[in-house]
Amino acid sequence: MIYAINKATKEHRIAAENWAFAGDWVKVEADADGWIEWEGNDDAKLPLPIRSAHEVITKAGVVFPRSCPSNTNWGSNTTVVAYRPILEPQAEQVKEWSGPEDGLPPVGERVEIEASENDWLPGKVIMHHDGRALVYLDSASRWRYESADADKLRPIRTDRERWIEAATTLRIPGQDGIGNAAAQALYDAGLAKLPVTDHE
Repeated sequence: MIYAINKATKEHRIAAENWAFAGDWVKVEADADGWIEWEGNDDAKLPLPIRSAHEVITKAGVVFPRSCPSNTNWGSNTTVVAYRPILEPQAEQVKEWSGPEDGLPPVGERVEIEASENDWLPGKVIMHHDGRALVYLDSASRWRYESADADKLRPIRTDRERWIEAATTLRIPGQDGIGNAAAQALYDAGLAKLPVTDHE
């Protein structure tokens, strides 16, 4: 196991393969169970932050849990031969929900739900049930709750996406419609104006 240890703060983290050891962070190798060898030091400096939970192994092979490093003798006459920090579980990076291809959106996600054809209403996912998401709608103009499969849900659109969709669906008698590429170019050139909606 590899730890990243901050020389200034003494913070310990389990280093991923792509960890960039820069600044005060240094690479320290431990055994497969996370034990770091300790030989003591002359000035008895603590290897861990104050009040950080850890375990130590003594020369007698006894393991002791500790809640505060200052309660342990780390000096040159120490009986400690190895220590292991007890770390809080590192949060996994949550993949951003980008649409039905990711399955149901997570609880708490703001989405748009297709209430009827081309009628998308914004709301918030409050629970999952029987493979469907229950959405609490922003507007009370109809049912306050709607449930749907993943394919009837989409992320909240940006202003750009809303304008482009409105522009490409606009039909003027005797005129050709605006293509998607042209609509994108108009918006990106700053020539777009969004209508006032209740989706904000």
